[in-house]
Amino acid sequence: LGLGPPLAGLLAQFAPRPIRLVYLIELALLALGLILHPAMPETVERRGLRLDFAGLKLPAEVRSVFLPAGVAGVAAFAVSGVFGAVGPSMLGEVLGITQPTAAGFLIGALFACSVAGQLAPRVWAPIRVLPAGCAGLAAALALLALALEARSVWLLVAAALVAGLAQGAIIGGG
Repeated sequence: LGLGPPLAGLLAQFAPRPIRLVYLIELALLALGLILHPAMPETVERRGLRLDFAGLKLPAEVRSVFLPAGVAGVAAFAVSGVFGAVGPSMLGEVLGITQPTAAGFLIGALFACSVAGQLAPRVWAPIRVLPAGCAGLAAALALLALALEARSVWLLVAAALVAGLAQGAIIGGG
């Protein structure tokens, strides 16, 4: 997921016929996956398909944290969506940076920081990581607004990095 935006940016800027090429690469990777899939070992023994939703409920030990973690998770992905939609446009229209590689690497940096942020619950207690991640999302949005007002690429990059770390912390801590 994290490599997609930078690679798409590189293709869009430097490859011939980038719109078609992206889809050809995606189809080639899909075909490779379909070819390799049957050779992958099964990790569990299948006993048939039986769907029973009648007794579906949250285990008692996770009920108290499910709603806060779920809301925080939705917010984290929403902020990533905002960066994915607004970041490249802001680079081009506000900052005058129109190279597709810049947009790709901006979003790729957010995803890379998200991976790094997922390590936070290994260092700190998840009960502290989730609220810190939510505060990080708010800080990232504030940095994004400041970047827009100040027309600053450095603030935009900082906002993306903070958003990625916060998203990762929420995913890891939730």
